[in-house]
Amino acid sequence: MTKSAEIIDILTEALKYENLLKNGSNLFNSIFKLINKKKIPSFIIDRITEIINDYSNKYPLNLENYIIYENCALLLSLCEKYQESLKLFLSICKLPLDMYYKNKIYCNSVKCHMRLGNYKKAINLCNFCIKNIHYLDQDTAFNCHFNLALCYKNIMDYDKSLEEIQNIEYFFNMSKFNIFDTLLLKANLLAEKNYTDSAMAIYNLIFNSSSKSSHKLIITCHIMEIYINSNDVYLLKKSLRNIKNYIKSDDNFCSRRYYQFVYYSMLKGYCFIEDYNKSSECIINILNNAIKATNYKYIDKVFQEMVKFYSKIPSKDYLKIKNLFNKIMSSDNFYNKKTIKEFLY
Repeated sequence: MTKSAEIIDILTEALKYENLLKNGSNLFNSIFKLINKKKIPSFIIDRITEIINDYSNKYPLNLENYIIYENCALLLSLCEKYQESLKLFLSICKLPLDMYYKNKIYCNSVKCHMRLGNYKKAINLCNFCIKNIHYLDQDTAFNCHFNLALCYKNIMDYDKSLEEIQNIEYFFNMSKFNIFDTLLLKANLLAEKNYTDSAMAIYNLIFNSSSKSSHKLIITCHIMEIYINSNDVYLLKKSLRNIKNYIKSDDNFCSRRYYQFVYYSMLKGYCFIEDYNKSSECIINILNNAIKATNYKYIDKVFQEMVKFYSKIPSKDYLKIKNLFNKIMSSDNFYNKKTIKEFLY
């Protein structure tokens, strides 16, 4: 049985009855482990959404089955169906539940708001939960502070974001939490504020202390941004070679969640050194992946980068890129169609 088929079978079993069976939570945990940060095929996501919708139509939310709804919301979030996930989370919060549980749901819903670009809403929720932090377990409290730091970074309030990182370092035993993501975010913030030496010191620290090639790849992409800003073409080209070697060594790279991020980083690098053949290849890879995964997170950024060298796109790639953009613009899940359409036509 394939992993995708196994996910569907377990979910069907978990939602067979109105309330959780004795092993119901274990069934959902099995699904979460099977997904484990891997890309899920779009047809499986559609089937998961359909099964959850069938359950909610058959068994309306109540005080007996809200934990099933919570697990369904978490699953939809993992499937990047953030609007649908948020709808379930908000419905659960309307039930007369204790503050401990409600705070947990609020924290879980923050990710959905962030993915949908509702950063101010996410910030308000995080601040509310932090004020009631005695209702949170340590893991949830850590995630709340970390997500708040991410939100401030996304609205370019780097000082407040760094304040939250300092709160994390002060209040939490970092050996028990996600050191890599926390230090990576701190380094990125320092780089944004042009504290290049401090940023590089942290990048090198986590690069040398991590045994995961995925970590080294992501750090290399971020370091390359510093080389672009400092006009260090030699080290920039060296980083591009290292990134290509990481990609070649990973047989499953096409299914990685950071696929578009890596190719977007390479796109900026190749564009900077005016290698427009390689730049176009990066655009094609990102667009194809976005269509396959129905994940359009980087499309606007790719478009903005492409505009810089649009007239220099090789003729062999021009029509291919235009057709891929047309496919993306035909999707109901991509919203910034007007700007791209006006430019291409």
